[in-house]
Amino acid sequence: MSDSRIDAVLNYFNKRIWLNSDIEINNRMEIVKVLLQGIENKKILDVGCGDGRISLQFKSNNLLLLLDISSKMLESARKNVLKDEKNVRLVQADFLEYETDEKFDIVICIGVLAHVKSVKETLVKISSVMMDGGTCIIQFTNCANFIGWLDRNYYDLRARLRGIRNYNLNKISTRMIEKICSDLPWQKKALIRYYSPSQISNIFSRFLELKNVPHLFSEKMKMGFSSEIIACYEKVNEIELKCS
Repeated sequence: MSDSRIDAVLNYFNKRIWLNSDIEINNRMEIVKVLLQGIENKKILDVGCGDGRISLQFKSNNLLLLLDISSKMLESARKNVLKDEKNVRLVQADFLEYETDEKFDIVICIGVLAHVKSVKETLVKISSVMMDGGTCIIQFTNCANFIGWLDRNYYDLRARLRGIRNYNLNKISTRMIEKICSDLPWQKKALIRYYSPSQISNIFSRFLELKNVPHLFSEKMKMGFSSEIIACYEKVNEIELKCS
């Protein structure tokens, strides 16, 4: 990540504004919980962990490494970790610059891809630290969806006008992610769409839920307004990939 973007991302996340979005975080926690239910004795890497809530729900019987570029975010995460919990480590680092020989069973990357220098480099790096048979869970806003495009541009403009963030978020689409992942030794296990609590998305979702018009929209049509995506991939070895 260029120094100027690193500084901008650090400045944004050090404000810890994102932690005010409890509904968004809780939605993501529940989806990840369903995808990873019942896991034990796994090594988990949480890239861009924030306050750690998403991965710390798995701290019992698992080893966690919480990594974030922001020291302020890690301070928030540390408050959610008991002093005697030796199975949780916290590291401040830019993931793309982070060097490790460790391999992980599970890599969680939630709320990160919009901010990185390169989405492709980030996904390639995630693959490099995964064990064969390991799982990664990534989140992104599908900007090919009209609501996603509208949300992303609205929040970019609002953040700049308020002086909250002086860089634009990456514009990502489901097609882009699937193209990158098709070049990796990954197999898609699940792709979940969910509603964001953002103002624009809520205008549409609340309209669709009005009691006098539910018959006009099928559930499939309603989900078409959902631009938030959490995808789950499994890393396979080259032999398995060729045979699939």
